[in-house]
Amino acid sequence: MNYPRNFQNIYFIVEDLSKSILSNINDYEKNIHDNFKLKHNFYNIDFVYMHSVLLDIGKLLCVTGSDKSGLNELEKLAPNQFKKEINDFKLKYSDIISKITTNRNKIIAHIDISENGSYFKLGFSHTEIDRKIEDFKKYVESINNGVLNKSDLEVIDGYNKLKSSSIKYERYSPSDFYKDKDIFVEMVNIIRKIAQELNYHFYKEN
Repeated sequence: MNYPRNFQNIYFIVEDLSKSILSNINDYEKNIHDNFKLKHNFYNIDFVYMHSVLLDIGKLLCVTGSDKSGLNELEKLAPNQFKKEINDFKLKYSDIISKITTNRNKIIAHIDISENGSYFKLGFSHTEIDRKIEDFKKYVESINNGVLNKSDLEVIDGYNKLKSSSIKYERYSPSDFYKDKDIFVEMVNIIRKIAQELNYHFYKEN
């Protein structure tokens, strides 16, 4: 059969990456997220899984010019009706794609401590910082009858300064990752469906 050049390889990689991402998200949700004993015994296991998923989704989305397999490569081979579907997908998920791209790049190059390139320059989501503030207030309440003094307010102000200015520049934390996991699953399944429909389209053409 005369499929477009390299399509079968791209299709195989999309399927392989999709299965790996979905499996890791499932493992994270069922075995890691609420398993404090496991997280105590295996240092940063939640970050390891989170980073693995983000890097694989980055590959699936082709967020760098060097990735030669994934959504962008499928788009190059696709007929117009599929190109529209892919473009609609990119528009719908543009914010989270930008966030994944930024985090992927910073995970790969986190040793860059320059003013413009540092991973540590990324802010945290409002959800994550608000959670940290609430945890801090509970701690103060437990030791000081809930009365916040000047230094406590300075700590809270410091936390607020860590908030990101936009979704694109949010550093993923495990709590944000868990909150977005259903979106990741949705995105992966859409890309996988596009690849499968393209495969069937080319099969019929031949």
